[in-house]
Amino acid sequence: MIDFRYHVVSIVAVFLALATGIVLGSTVLQKPALKTAQGTASSMQQKNADLRRQLLALQQQQRASEGFASASAPTLLANQLSAKRIVVVAAPGADGDQVDSLRKSVKQAGGTVTGTVTLKDGYVQQQQVGVLGGLTDTLAKNTKVAIPADAVPAERAAILLAHAMATRDKTTLGKSDDVGNSILSTFKEAKFLSVDGTPQNHADLAVVVGPTQPYPSKGASASNSAIVALAKQLDVAGSGSVLTAPTPSAGPDGVVAALRGDDDAKKRVSSVDNLDAPAGTVVSILALALDGGGKVGQWGAGTGADGVAPTPTPAPATSKAP
Repeated sequence: MIDFRYHVVSIVAVFLALATGIVLGSTVLQKPALKTAQGTASSMQQKNADLRRQLLALQQQQRASEGFASASAPTLLANQLSAKRIVVVAAPGADGDQVDSLRKSVKQAGGTVTGTVTLKDGYVQQQQVGVLGGLTDTLAKNTKVAIPADAVPAERAAILLAHAMATRDKTTLGKSDDVGNSILSTFKEAKFLSVDGTPQNHADLAVVVGPTQPYPSKGASASNSAIVALAKQLDVAGSGSVLTAPTPSAGPDGVVAALRGDDDAKKRVSSVDNLDAPAGTVVSILALALDGGGKVGQWGAGTGADGVAPTPTPAPATSKAP
């Protein structure tokens, strides 16, 4: 909203300059024409001033909202993820600062980040489907991970990665195994992802961070399906997952809109469609706590949202039923 108004102000300023030039250079104009031009310039000056005041007010509101969210976070997040292990997955196009903010908020909520997996562009690109298919076929055979015979490459990849990073078995939480290590290292060597930390040390919850802007329309459906499939399989393998992304994600070709349009996925995976809002990170953590406790919700301001944020604040998370 602020960027749009900024551009409006800029455009008005350009027209104001043109109008002023016309007025100053119009020595040959008749008085009625000159008076009209002066009136137009005065009107534009007033509109320009009004827009600048609106822009200033919006900037002040933004700063106030950010300050409130920052000040409220410690209270709202305290112990929400106590004793929980969370793996963070960044989709291609995700904002690094937003990912870092989520990691910090997980710790603020008492949780432990096992690691961060950053998916590369090739993971969602149609031209890489053949390579991904061959890779997942080989891994499925070598690791003996159960995968439906009719699963497409993106679904196979989601099942394999979820198996490597998440678990419902409390005896394996925080521990790695040969199968998970093999899966992650193979995907990494094939340049489908990069790894920070130890995501192979199984987590019980997962946060998937969507792109800042929707994927190009031509391949958006397939790309979104790949991300939604991974968020879903992380929930199946673990105790809960949340897909969170900035505001455009709830619009056309958006990844959150894709999840909410998938009846099966939205019953399992919670979503947040305004990660770029001042309170977006806090809402994402609260959504994860709820989801881990068995309550799936769709949060934000976009189509399909249950509300802006969970109300009241959820109690510390407990295990979700299988």
